[in-house]
Amino acid sequence: MPLKAYRVISAKMVDQLARQLDLAVDIETTVETELNGGITGIGSGRRKSTKRVNPSSLTDPRLVEQVVDGLRDNGQLKIYRPERLQDLKSRQSTFVHEIGIVGTPVFLPLKDGADAASGMDSLTVWVFEPVGPAGFIDSEPDGSWAWDWQGSYLFLIEEHITHPEGLYYLSGVSALRCLVEMAGYNTRLSCGRFGEDEFGRDNPAHPIDKLLSIGGVRGRPRPIEAVYRIAAMTDEQATIINGKKVRLNDILAYPLYIADC
Repeated sequence: MPLKAYRVISAKMVDQLARQLDLAVDIETTVETELNGGITGIGSGRRKSTKRVNPSSLTDPRLVEQVVDGLRDNGQLKIYRPERLQDLKSRQSTFVHEIGIVGTPVFLPLKDGADAASGMDSLTVWVFEPVGPAGFIDSEPDGSWAWDWQGSYLFLIEEHITHPEGLYYLSGVSALRCLVEMAGYNTRLSCGRFGEDEFGRDNPAHPIDKLLSIGGVRGRPRPIEAVYRIAAMTDEQATIINGKKVRLNDILAYPLYIADC
């Protein structure tokens, strides 16, 4: 297995998942070893010694890989990003593993009072371009998904920030807009209400440009590998393709880990 240079490991998520998978995270074990020879190596006597083995660190890459294997073995790890809301709703798994995706980090200052208990002063938001074609699609013969949009931006937040309760699918509100409001920025209406969404489908500007407009600072794009948990997916985003405004999806997610490719 290729060695990885981890940029981010979520100790909190590793801890929660490792405990559910019955992996050792806080239990010390005793290991017995046999040593040949007596004092100064004279004689053929054998003796036993013991040593204490510290529990795995929550950011130990070996434990992270065990957690990923556990998610895979339990059928809870996808290898593709959902391109349609139907892709997410039809399956229980909310963890995704992507390799070699190029993302742009944007450093977004937190407004006063936003998640003050964490002591953070900014968020690092990775923005990934949509995978696959974007725009309207109805692949169901009966037209049951007449309002169906394909293609998904991904917004990956390095830091875990307080999230609105029950946020999973929001009608009329983009995931990017909720991200911005969680960071303490006021939009035209509060998260979860209808109305014009300047961070969603009512403004086809690129999501990076939307974040820069409120003080975000763009970093250098780079390829990464990540396993992440989807927190929210909406069909309330827009973009410009070939000079035409196109509606599509956006996903808000938290990484289990981010590694350089």
